[in-house]
Amino acid sequence: MWRWGKRALLCVGGLAMGGIIYVLVTFLVNDFRIADGLWKDLIYYPTHSRMAVWLVGAMFGYILHQTKNSKVNHLPKRYYALGWATCFAVLGLIPESLSRPLFGTCVMWIIFACVNGHGGVVNVFLSSQLWQPLARLSYTMYLLHSVLLVPSLASVKTDSYFSVMDLWYRLCGVVGLTTSVSLVWSAVFEVPFGTLEKIAFGRQ
Repeated sequence: MWRWGKRALLCVGGLAMGGIIYVLVTFLVNDFRIADGLWKDLIYYPTHSRMAVWLVGAMFGYILHQTKNSKVNHLPKRYYALGWATCFAVLGLIPESLSRPLFGTCVMWIIFACVNGHGGVVNVFLSSQLWQPLARLSYTMYLLHSVLLVPSLASVKTDSYFSVMDLWYRLCGVVGLTTSVSLVWSAVFEVPFGTLEKIAFGRQ
């Protein structure tokens, strides 16, 4: 994007739109059932069905950098109010083909509003120093969480009753275990190798 500018944005935007159209057409052509695993093979697992949100995020990062200190970042307050209202409304009314891109777009709006001083209490919460330890562990947690989830899911022998409270307990357990393992993993591997890299390449 840095080299090709707007042409790259058009290309990336076209690829993102292609991913959205693929999901939409796949849902229209196939009669998916809840118990049918076909939707996972065609929608959930393929990279091209998930690429739209990543590409939109890349476009947003480029645009945010290019418009830094420009008039775009100093919109009237009514536009920010409209953006927040749209963000919360869209999150509850998104079809499958747009679920990931629109969710990503809402997250981008939150970032845009916070960067430009219109995040309010959301910006205070997200900018808290309490998140720094988790921020340093975030990539390690991303790499390890699926490894920790597979044994838990594979050990299920019978049908389980779904409830919000049960899901909350599972979430707390998974997050707690992932954080603990990631802390050890980071201390044993990531931090030492990062230090060796700085020494080897003379980085400060």
